[in-house]
Amino acid sequence: MTKEEIVTSTTTLLEKYGIDKPVVNVFQIAEDEGVKLNFVKMPEILKNVAGFFDFEDKEIYVNDDDPPNRQTFTVAHELGHFLLNHDKNEYGVLYRMQKINGENSPLEKEANLFAANLLVPSKMLKDTIKKYNLNDKDDEILASLFGVSKEMMGYRLKTCLK
Repeated sequence: MTKEEIVTSTTTLLEKYGIDKPVVNVFQIAEDEGVKLNFVKMPEILKNVAGFFDFEDKEIYVNDDDPPNRQTFTVAHELGHFLLNHDKNEYGVLYRMQKINGENSPLEKEANLFAANLLVPSKMLKDTIKKYNLNDKDDEILASLFGVSKEMMGYRLKTCLK
């Protein structure tokens, strides 16, 4: 999928639910899209796994030990795998320490792009910056307003304001 197609899919989803300001409630969106959310304590062997999608049962499993903003990104990422119709035979898991723009498979990059654009859409970010008279140095404030990590907000500021 192209970047433009992924951005369009997130824009369409946000419009479908009438979301035009932060915080994007990705948990509600997932449930409204028929996906069940499970917050679980990962077994020791999977302790570094942030989450994964069970294609057969349409369920997202999220590491209960992760901080809320990481769980939010995990749900958005896994929802991306589902809504972008990724092939379940090529899918792996999203590891906790993975960077948003890290070296991943094409499917992981698409799911990361989907999550980033769903949680911090470009127009919404620009509108929020203008509304509160902020700038790209206010990444911590913006991260708080959007309910995402400072790292994720830094990534979105670089990609949206260039």
